[in-house]
Amino acid sequence: MKTLFSTQSAKLSTIEVMDATSLAGDLFQRSFNAEIPDFPKHFVFLATIEPGFSLTLGYLHYTRKDSIYLCGGMCVNSRALRSLSKAQRAEIKQQGGVAIMMATSSLQQLKNHEAVFAHVGHTGSYRICMAKNFIDTQYEHLIVNWQEPINFERKQQLIEQANQYVPF
Repeated sequence: MKTLFSTQSAKLSTIEVMDATSLAGDLFQRSFNAEIPDFPKHFVFLATIEPGFSLTLGYLHYTRKDSIYLCGGMCVNSRALRSLSKAQRAEIKQQGGVAIMMATSSLQQLKNHEAVFAHVGHTGSYRICMAKNFIDTQYEHLIVNWQEPINFERKQQLIEQANQYVPF
């Protein structure tokens, strides 16, 4: 778990869970009209108001494929966000918002990979990814965040590998 910051009445953190159904299944269903993936990696962005009481503010999924991750399914729970105090919402906004905070902390928790790919069609999601050092590939909506220095040929191999899974 990565604690991002605490206020007087809430601690914000991104946690990885094995099964996100209970924490984010309804949010994913509302956002994508689909069941939440039933395989790892699940990251849930929580506001812990008091011990034993947390609100799910967001969800993000990564699929491991060899030495890359495929990132998708980002959703923000605006209903839960509205239940926070105005001061708490202002602090989250000052940090870039739920999506930026969740993307930042989840990317930091991924280990031993060459790249993270995302397939984005939503303008807001695209902007968030670009703010996290993703770059465009030659394929529409497929973007990448290189995690290691990689030569051009290897980059092309990984891009082709990720593109075979589109959409994800």
